[in-house]
Amino acid sequence: VAGGGYSTNNAQDFARADLLDSLDAETMNTDLFRMFEEAFNITLRNNPNMLPGSPMVIESIKSSMFKAQQGKVAQEAMLRKQLDQLQGEMSNMDDQLSQQREELAGKKKEMDDIEATKKDLKQKKDEATTDLDEMTKHLKFLSKSRNEVEKALQAEVKAVEKERDALMKATRDRKKI
Repeated sequence: VAGGGYSTNNAQDFARADLLDSLDAETMNTDLFRMFEEAFNITLRNNPNMLPGSPMVIESIKSSMFKAQQGKVAQEAMLRKQLDQLQGEMSNMDDQLSQQREELAGKKKEMDDIEATKKDLKQKKDEATTDLDEMTKHLKFLSKSRNEVEKALQAEVKAVEKERDALMKATRDRKKI
């Protein structure tokens, strides 16, 4: 079969013309069309009884199969584009998640630092409370001792005042005599 898989038979040339009418020139010049056409011709050459019929029928089948294949290629391209978009979105989401993880790790460290400070302050407060309790006990003891000293002093002052009064009385009595 010469001329890209076509014979010089008029019927086949008409079928080829029909195929060319149904496909635009841009489609005909694509690698996909050339590969499809080559694979189709090889298949027919290796299996001549696969598609019995006139060249017009064969070209019509070829045209339909190419259009179906072209649709599948377009769908695959669309799906690949969607996949690329989804992968891009996933990459962005992964970046955002990583950033959020880092932020959360920083916040966790801050919280841990705050908890450590809080624990340290609680310990200092407990120590201060213990010191205050001890000072209060000591102050009560000093207050109690002071009261005892004041009572003893008052008793001593009363005793001295009694002695003074007695001495003054004795001195007046002597002066009278």
